[in-house]
Amino acid sequence: MSYFIYELKLSLKSKLFIFAMILSFLSILFGILGNRLLIEMEEGLTLFFSGFSFSTSSLLPLLAPLIAALPMGNTYLNDQQNNMITAIFVRMTKKKYFFIKFFSVGVMGSLVIVLPLICLFLLNLLIYPSSAPAYMGEIGGPFSTIFKENQRLYAGLLILNSGLFGFIYANIGFVSSIFIKNKYITAFFPLIIYFFPSFIFPLLHLDRYEPVTTFDLSANTTTTFQNIYIQFAFLLVVLFSIGTTYFSKENKNDQ
Repeated sequence: MSYFIYELKLSLKSKLFIFAMILSFLSILFGILGNRLLIEMEEGLTLFFSGFSFSTSSLLPLLAPLIAALPMGNTYLNDQQNNMITAIFVRMTKKKYFFIKFFSVGVMGSLVIVLPLICLFLLNLLIYPSSAPAYMGEIGGPFSTIFKENQRLYAGLLILNSGLFGFIYANIGFVSSIFIKNKYITAFFPLIIYFFPSFIFPLLHLDRYEPVTTFDLSANTTTTFQNIYIQFAFLLVVLFSIGTTYFSKENKNDQ
């Protein structure tokens, strides 16, 4: 647990975490400022929804995988290049090292997206405290019925879903760094996983399964709750399995 806390504290003070937070806030701000509905923002959560993804200029759904991976996605490469890895493996097994890294990377990937969204939500409530619904057009996809009935609850679900998204996509960067020894490629690898299916799935009539729908829940009106969380579960299992298998073999090779 002490090493886990140490990793979090170290990451919170890092330049990459600060940069990722700034990028997250700027992405939100760009979505708000570019929304043509800005003139009519007089009530409800219009600011929040515009900053999140309901704006024609929303950047957060485009950059979310990169933002999530920035704080700690390259942590394994950093440990290797800074010659810390040998000293770490003296104190703990490689499998335990992976477990701690997996969860610390995931937590930081969640925080860097969730914290700006919580700030945006609270700021929106401060500026427009009215509980009147914001008109954002016709919204489909998972939880769309909740959007029509309780927009604050819907916003809360978006934040929770974004946290899970950040946890998973940060670890795509981390696990890829086990095999790809280039910081720039591993930083952008989550973006490749996120966007590449968008060029293929529509041709196969599988657009409801595009990874982009797992962050922006309104991206495809035919996407269901099951479509999204089966994807999340699949990615978690695959990432965790690859990591545990690799480091378990490394442990055996050392014995």
